[in-house]
Amino acid sequence: MKHIYIVLLVVLFGVSASKAQSDTLPHVEKGQFTYHLLFGASYESGVGRLNTVRVSGPLDIGLLYEYSTTFGGSTEANSYFYLRPAVVGEFRHYYNLDKRQRKGKRVDKIPVTLSHLWLAYLVPPL
Repeated sequence: MKHIYIVLLVVLFGVSASKAQSDTLPHVEKGQFTYHLLFGASYESGVGRLNTVRVSGPLDIGLLYEYSTTFGGSTEANSYFYLRPAVVGEFRHYYNLDKRQRKGKRVDKIPVTLSHLWLAYLVPPL
C-alpha cells in the first residue's frame, strides 16, 4: 500500500513540474510607462505573449538636411531643425524570444528583434 502512495506522489509531482515549465514561455511586459526629457512620454502595453501597442507624444523633434544639385551645376544645401506636436502609435511583434529561450539564452532585459507598424499624426512644425 505504501508503494502505491509513493508512485502516486511521484506522478503528481511530475505533472505539476511539467505544468510549471510550460508557464515559463517568454512574454512581453504587461505595461511600461517611459518619460523622455525632451520628447514627452510613451506607454507600451502588452496585447498578447509577443505583441505590444505603444503610444507616444506629445512632441516630435528632428533635424533635416537637404542637398540638391541642378543640371546647370549649382548646388544648394539646407538644414532645418523642427519641433512639432505629434502622437505616434506603434504595433510591435517580438519574434525571436522563443528562439533565444530554446538556445538557452536570456530573454529578459535584452535588446530583441522586432517588426512593427508605425502610425503617426503629425502637425506642421512650430
